[in-house]
Amino acid sequence: MTSLNRDAPFRRTELWVYVILGLVLWQIPVFDRLHVESGAVGATVAFFLSGWAGARGGRLVPRMLWPLVLVGMLLVSLLWAPNCDILRGSGLFFVLVWPSVILGWAVGHWARSRSGRPVFWMFMVGGVVLVAGPLYDVGLHPQFYSYNHVFGAVLGPIYDEDLVVRAGLFVFRGMSLLWAAVFVAWARGRFGLMLIPGLLLGLLYAQPGRVGINTPEAWLQSRFTGHAQTAHFDVFYDTTAVPHAALGRILDDHEWHFDRLHRMTGVRPAGRVASYVYPDNATRAGLTGARTTSVAPVWLRTPQVHVSMASLASVFPHELAHVFSREFGTPVLRASPLVGLVEGFAVAVEPPGGGPSPEAMVLAAHPDASRRAAVAQEVARSLTPLGFWSGRAGVSYTWTGAFVHHLVETRGMDAFRRVYRSGDFMAVYGQSAEHLMASWVRDMPGFLASLPADARDTGQRRFGVLSLFEQSCPHWVPRPVRAYREAMANADTSGLRLVWQRWPEFHQARLGWASLVLPGTMPPLSGRPVHAQSVSAVLNGVPPSDRHATWHLFAGLAAANVAQASDSVGSAKARSLLLQALRRSLLSDRTLRYRALEGLDAITPGGLDGSLRDEWMRLQLYREVVDGTMDGDLDTAVHVGEGLVRQSRSVGDFGMAALGQEWLDRITWHRQHVSAHSTPR
Repeated sequence: MTSLNRDAPFRRTELWVYVILGLVLWQIPVFDRLHVESGAVGATVAFFLSGWAGARGGRLVPRMLWPLVLVGMLLVSLLWAPNCDILRGSGLFFVLVWPSVILGWAVGHWARSRSGRPVFWMFMVGGVVLVAGPLYDVGLHPQFYSYNHVFGAVLGPIYDEDLVVRAGLFVFRGMSLLWAAVFVAWARGRFGLMLIPGLLLGLLYAQPGRVGINTPEAWLQSRFTGHAQTAHFDVFYDTTAVPHAALGRILDDHEWHFDRLHRMTGVRPAGRVASYVYPDNATRAGLTGARTTSVAPVWLRTPQVHVSMASLASVFPHELAHVFSREFGTPVLRASPLVGLVEGFAVAVEPPGGGPSPEAMVLAAHPDASRRAAVAQEVARSLTPLGFWSGRAGVSYTWTGAFVHHLVETRGMDAFRRVYRSGDFMAVYGQSAEHLMASWVRDMPGFLASLPADARDTGQRRFGVLSLFEQSCPHWVPRPVRAYREAMANADTSGLRLVWQRWPEFHQARLGWASLVLPGTMPPLSGRPVHAQSVSAVLNGVPPSDRHATWHLFAGLAAANVAQASDSVGSAKARSLLLQALRRSLLSDRTLRYRALEGLDAITPGGLDGSLRDEWMRLQLYREVVDGTMDGDLDTAVHVGEGLVRQSRSVGDFGMAALGQEWLDRITWHRQHVSAHSTPR
């Protein structure tokens, strides 16, 4: 029988495998599109099918064509699964699948020439590479991508909306082809032909960080120009992004949160914590594969966190909580088998952010007891990794954070540490997670006698953010959004102007530009101030339907500046706009409301009165507490802080009361602990 005839029956098998794979992918959100997820699955199947054919003496060319069946089926799915990123998705699919086809066939061809059991050895080699690759990449290195000769690539964390396509992906896929050349030459006994591809592979593997195929920890640390030490941290940062005057506060923040978490958990990390503070998201993406997701890889030998400068204050405490929880996690992985407890714990121990607590948001967003109980059961069943990550992040994080806080408050930290490690609620609490959560939500109104005024709106805003699997166009970040983010990251006012000129419907660019040029926001970037009337003219390009709280704030501030300069009746217009900004914003939008009240106070004869005066006073008192603490005037800060807490509680502003209390606790800590910074180097 000729090779062509011998190959014919297997071709029919391959066809049916690809058809069945396409039908399966049609049923799974995100994977039903021609993109990186379907590409990784397709590359895995293509590797083993092609390798099986090579081990049976089949030719390579037909194996190169069969993935087009899957491509065609994923193009048909456009009828019900929109793919806004189809050009990039198609390119990634090609890069992931076809090198795996070639390498799989080469491994099968090699196994056929060197063994009496070629199919077994082909599957053995492929299986080892499939499993060992990500274990080595992500399991042993501070990175959140994995390039693989079988499945192609995982480009980054699941929560990153904008995929990180690094140059290392193309280098690695080229290495897959070099390996294919090595296996073919080996199979045919042409050992001399192995020299050049083998030498190239050796050179590339010798410098993985430089060529972008891996991120060794030592190489990552060498990318930072600054390194400072505290009693418990090694902080790596960019000296151009962190002014020397700000470094001390950053180091103090690290130690404060360390001590706070130590007191809350009763444990401390075994070893010094490496804190990587990236100057921006783009830098973190290029080095680790995580663009917008801050991470703390608890499974690595060195406890560590990875955050960007912009999110340091808001995200660092959450990630540091993971560093502490690894001390009572499972062996090896150092986490809980229930990912809902991993993230729920980090949310539960976060410092106050000025808004409603997770419990308050849960209760306010679900006032109906039956509906609250139904959601509770869904959350309890989704504590596992698949259930947690496939749901909405706002729901998963907030609900599990509130639940974990309840468990710790009512059952103690010791019991929670045990259930965190085992994931066995029955063994620790004598009740299932479903039963515990049901009783918690049933009794919740009794625990929370009063709710913040904006708890419902805040909760609904957070719970309404769609998950990756619900989005109509996952991974798609429109071009104007990309351009806007880049311009904002660089404080590029000219770039923002180009964005709204090129995409007139993208009004966020106008708001971003106004935030940079309005007086009081920052020094004029061009060397001269922008006239407030120019800001008003730009903002007027936003249609009334898109004028939310931020628009009214900037329009009001611009009008107030014009009125101040000319002493005209324009004050009335400015006052109306700023009042609208306050009405449309949440109480927890502290920065926005501070600026609106500041503008109102400046243009209101005799100053503010009523509830506006009270809120303005609270915001000013809070700033006094923070500034006093930073300047070392601790006695005054304590006096002001105590008054702030009392006043905030009396009017039901529990978010502000929590902020003030945290600063009082922080002052106590400052007085008890001497800063232990070393000289930055």
